[in-house]
Amino acid sequence: MILVEIGEPSFRRAHFDEASNEAELRTNLDTAEEIRDRALGVAEATKQHYKRRFGKQGKLILPTPETILQRDKCV
Repeated sequence: MILVEIGEPSFRRAHFDEASNEAELRTNLDTAEEIRDRALGVAEATKQHYKRRFGKQGKLILPTPETILQRDKCV
């Protein structure tokens, strides 16, 4: 035996309107594209920021045996 509750429909089912739902879905699709475009712009700006900040080439200093010995003496 399967128990089924019979009663009033929920508020959501009673007040559902197909036309307004369709319009709302179209609006959501339009705003989703705008949000996606803004997110891509923010991502590109973030990439450029990190490229400027960490992409600089500094002077490479290789350790010599003398500097290694001096460092070991300090510790």
